[in-house]
Amino acid sequence: MPTDKVKILVELIARYRVARLSDDSIAIRLGLSRSGLSRLLATPEYKIAQEQALQEITGHMDSILKSRADFLAQGFVKEAVPEALKALVDTVRQRKDLRACLKAATEILDRDPNDTLKMDKKASDGALNGRAERLPDQVFDRVVKEAQLLAG
Repeated sequence: MPTDKVKILVELIARYRVARLSDDSIAIRLGLSRSGLSRLLATPEYKIAQEQALQEITGHMDSILKSRADFLAQGFVKEAVPEALKALVDTVRQRKDLRACLKAATEILDRDPNDTLKMDKKASDGALNGRAERLPDQVFDRVVKEAQLLAG
């Protein structure tokens, strides 16, 4: 059964080694001979203390990395989401690639908070949900005219 002094030394040595200090440096800091340090490193108490120190450091590093990742994700979302929305709107406004235009329009309508023309996800044929109303004929007429202009 080690004394309190030995327990403290073992824990200090474990922390110093986890901090990557050399054994010679540790021996000098703690006033130990090199052989005395080697004897302490061979004890089962040291192995337990080193494992605990590693777990503490790893847990601390995990929490720091998680907070940094959360911070970076928030920054990414603040910048990237508006740019992605702008790209979708720009794609809808362009008239050269109708397939991309329709795909972007679908993406925007899927995110419409009012569910104006939301597709029913359960329907396999892509039917509109029951809350959508029929669009006026002028909308369809305009789409046909613009499609004819593009087909040119």
